[in-house]
Amino acid sequence: MASFINPLNPIPPELRKIQGIDKLSRQIEKEVRSPNVNEKSSNLPHLLSILKCILQSQGQRLPSAVLKPFAFSKGRSGRLVVDLVSPDGDSWIKISARNPKALNLLAAGGGNFGQKSIVDHVQDYLICAKENPCLFRVPKVTAVFTSGISESLAIELEALGTVVQGERIPDEQLELHPRIRVYEDRNNLQGFRDDLLLGAAEEATLSASVDETVLGFKNPSLDGVTKLNLDIPAFLAYVSNLTNGHSNVKFPKAILANQAISENLRPQKVILDKVFHGRKLYCCETALKEFHGILSTVGGPAEKERARNFLSTVTIVPDQMTERVKSLCVSGNIKYRSLVIFGTGDTLEAVTVTANTGFVRSAKTQGVELAAFVHESRALTEQKENKVKSSSSS
Repeated sequence: MASFINPLNPIPPELRKIQGIDKLSRQIEKEVRSPNVNEKSSNLPHLLSILKCILQSQGQRLPSAVLKPFAFSKGRSGRLVVDLVSPDGDSWIKISARNPKALNLLAAGGGNFGQKSIVDHVQDYLICAKENPCLFRVPKVTAVFTSGISESLAIELEALGTVVQGERIPDEQLELHPRIRVYEDRNNLQGFRDDLLLGAAEEATLSASVDETVLGFKNPSLDGVTKLNLDIPAFLAYVSNLTNGHSNVKFPKAILANQAISENLRPQKVILDKVFHGRKLYCCETALKEFHGILSTVGGPAEKERARNFLSTVTIVPDQMTERVKSLCVSGNIKYRSLVIFGTGDTLEAVTVTANTGFVRSAKTQGVELAAFVHESRALTEQKENKVKSSSSS
């Protein structure tokens, strides 16, 4: 047992951004310390194959999650643990380290009672993916075979709608194909650690490809997205004087002063213009009513004029709510107003543009992942700006 080490002890900094990497490390550590580590029942080959696939992402974008659970929602209980989730969440990857002969035997019904074949596993992935869309699109399922797969089984899996990756071996050659046992050799394990350390050199490239706001929320890629649902903060940020050339005002109140500093560093209207360009904009009646209420109370003449012009490009729709949004429990961060706004976006299959990260995170903790693009908050400032000018001139 002394010849085995955990390649993720410690976890390299460049991999810490992957959701679930701690879980993978713990499971590898458990297997390494198990007295049965040399037996065929060990899960170590599978775990190390997952790690190998992560390492092969060097120079590209790292996966967003590893060993991530997803719930079945339609007439089936339990959860499916997905080996790897792509950077944008639009692809699920199932990894198999089994030798191709064993895979064929299981697929033909030669396993123990209740033992699932790779076909069963892939079908579970396909069913669960349909029930957990990402940005209203079903994630693509890819099966990766680190020890190879027979040609006949690869064809069967592709017929189900799965992408198959790995060496394809003619069925008649399966008897000659050795099982890859990278986990039995300490030098190979050390090689995993060496590969991990080499990944540090790619950190700048990887970081540059990650679109992450200062709020700590990783925005999804909007490629292929045609519809956006606007939350109240999106309207405020778009028409505010602060985001329309008036960010150099010295506001006495800290909250506005801090927003002005942030606006000079990260202009939000530039971001929103890019997000809105070429996409259909929607807004529910509740969001419109709340925005008008704020605008009539604290908005200045220029902000009101911008709002009129901007609203002419937005389609107003009735309040709506999907069943999964209705299932959320109202709490500190889950207000009914937000349920209606995000529920309308979910019904329209539109990405909701918002600054309300508290709602998005709280919904996620309740098992509901919502399609959202997050921007920074900006208040209406024209009236405050005029007061600053008046006091400075008197």
